[in-house]
Amino acid sequence: RSSDLSPFQTILASASWDKTVKLWDMSDSWKTKETLSLNSDALTVTFRPDGKELAVATLNGHITFWDPQNAVQTGSIEGRHDLKMGRKERDKITAKHAAKGKSFSTLCYSADGQSLLAGGASKFVCIYHVKEQILMKKFEISCNLSLDAMEEYLDRRKMTEFGSLALIDDGAGDEDGVSISLPGVKKGRSEE
Repeated sequence: RSSDLSPFQTILASASWDKTVKLWDMSDSWKTKETLSLNSDALTVTFRPDGKELAVATLNGHITFWDPQNAVQTGSIEGRHDLKMGRKERDKITAKHAAKGKSFSTLCYSADGQSLLAGGASKFVCIYHVKEQILMKKFEISCNLSLDAMEEYLDRRKMTEFGSLALIDDGAGDEDGVSISLPGVKKGRSEE
């Protein structure tokens, strides 16, 4: 759950996992002024510095923009593709499919309200132009490949027809040269 206070009015916006953003009028005994319905669970909410726009990040990777005075959606950005992650060596799914569950968890307007900074569980921080609703710049905040899930592409030399070599259990049943016999199998047993 996230909340933000309007800089010039007595309105508090609270984002919730029930797919709503509620606008509370703090001067009128904390009564709900408006309820904004979303397509997905809301993760974070922030007001533009002039208080005339509200940005909401949702679990499906979208950022929606709202006019808090009229409770009308004014735009949206599909940011899920901009959070493209790498994949761990032991992952069984590709990085493209892993990006489907990614979303922004932090939003912040620039001082002039023209740009929106968005970040989440990714090695990227994105800057969007609010009016045009396009990605202006994407910064990579980590180049350390020793961190888990930072490789975008796996090394093909470590791949076999059965998958990644990291997934193959080395030496299962080989400890101390002991062979494990299968039930009902007589052939191939080493006799001493």
